[in-house]
Amino acid sequence: MEKETEIYLVKYSRGSYDDYYEVNLFATNNEFTAKQYIDKFNTILKKWKNFLESMELRALRSENEEDFLDSHPITYRYHDIVGINEAGYERIKCR
Repeated sequence: MEKETEIYLVKYSRGSYDDYYEVNLFATNNEFTAKQYIDKFNTILKKWKNFLESMELRALRSENEEDFLDSHPITYRYHDIVGINEAGYERIKCR
């Protein structure tokens, strides 16, 4: 009788409803590695979202919004980053 092993597929999703899709990042046989990566990914994602939201408010308050955005090019990635949902993993059994 063969022993079943488990693989953990780490992924994140984007969008919602009609434009929802998942992005597979990597697979590992170590659940601890998957959890560590997810924690790190979600922590960094939260920091970037908070930063970009504060930059957006500063841009709206500035006298010349386009000049502000040009001097902070990361703000052009706003929709890319804000559209990312938190990461997670899926347990897959191998036989």
